[in-house]
Amino acid sequence: MIFNEEREPVYTRTYVSMFDSGLIREIGAGGYTVLSALASFMNDEGECYPTQRQLAEMLGMSKTTVNNTIKKLLAVRVNGKPILTYEEHYNKRGYKNYKYKIHPVSQMAIFKSKSEFVDNTAKIYSVPIKNK
Repeated sequence: MIFNEEREPVYTRTYVSMFDSGLIREIGAGGYTVLSALASFMNDEGECYPTQRQLAEMLGMSKTTVNNTIKKLLAVRVNGKPILTYEEHYNKRGYKNYKYKIHPVSQMAIFKSKSEFVDNTAKIYSVPIKNK
């Protein structure tokens, strides 16, 4: 089970502006939950490498639900900037892995990393995502 893994303690911050700006309304409770779980793995640059299986086990969700929620998060923009992006990587065995990046405009951060201030005048919307 993943909860026994040795991980460096990470303290995440969620800025009040996430709620005031309407970002939470756009991503929904499930989006906030998955984004928070991703953030628990991120480094100072916002990069994280959890598997969708790990996230599903952590959250008590199906892998399909996690996958669909991540797709929705990838579509969200704040003032034209994405809150989450990813890159595909393949390991030595040929299995696909993802490197996610949680951007400062998401209003989530760790330690001393900076967030980008977003107020209630921010334009928050989702864009269609092309399947790769």
